[in-house]
Amino acid sequence: MLIIEYLSRKLVIIKDMLKLILFASLLIAVASGCTGSSTESPAISEVSSNSEPYLDISSADARGFGGDSYSNSYGSSSQSTGIFVNGSGKISVKPDLGIINLGVSKTDKTVSRARKAAGTAMNAVMNAVKKSGVADNDIKTQHFGIQPEYRWTQNKQEFLGYKVTNNISVKVRNLDNVGDLIDEVANAGGDLIRLTGISFTVEDANQLAVKARELAVQDAITKAKQFASLTDVTLGKLIYISETGSNTPIPMVKAAGIAFSEAADISSSPISEGEVEIVIRIQAVFGIV
Repeated sequence: MLIIEYLSRKLVIIKDMLKLILFASLLIAVASGCTGSSTESPAISEVSSNSEPYLDISSADARGFGGDSYSNSYGSSSQSTGIFVNGSGKISVKPDLGIINLGVSKTDKTVSRARKAAGTAMNAVMNAVKKSGVADNDIKTQHFGIQPEYRWTQNKQEFLGYKVTNNISVKVRNLDNVGDLIDEVANAGGDLIRLTGISFTVEDANQLAVKARELAVQDAITKAKQFASLTDVTLGKLIYISETGSNTPIPMVKAAGIAFSEAADISSSPISEGEVEIVIRIQAVFGIV
């Protein structure tokens, strides 16, 4: 009996000790969780109706207005003030280069017959292009393809044959000859000829871009001065400027998707080149004194 009573007391003591250890471990876990998970909340900027608007240059929106280069050049402050404007300059000129996209297309029951007919037609087209004065380096193959053709008839797929296409682009420097060249190509290619597009552009746009850039800067300065006057502040120095886009000429497309089944009956294809535009766009930031 004494031994059993002794062991019972020991078990009670052990249980009490385990309870204390468990309770202490719980307190330590709660304390470490409160201190370890406490991180600094991200700053949230609020703009009320009485506060001055500002641009957070570290945000994604600011990166759209010049990215990291803007942030480095304009300063590291997240509440920078200034006058932000866009400027654009446009020059319209007569084109000096025409680009004709054309080709031949033939469908036949066998690949060999389709290729032979398309090849004969393309050789005739190339000879006509070269006879009109176009240099070899102004003729470029754009696409050559062979593929099966099908059509659905009464819920069945019917095999039509193999389609061979051969497309080229031709640069025409004498724009007065564009109409005559189209007529010659139409006669040479016959019913297989396809004209997919004609566009006009300028070959060297660099000098035109210089003038358009000047107009874009003048436009931005004029806008900044107007904003300063309307808001009763003094316009400061230019802080940041960036050119967006490119100075690639915007071509004037005059024709597309023309098949020449009736072209041989046309005495002369009337073509007007119109004008092309060189557009420069900039973004600028001016300080406020």
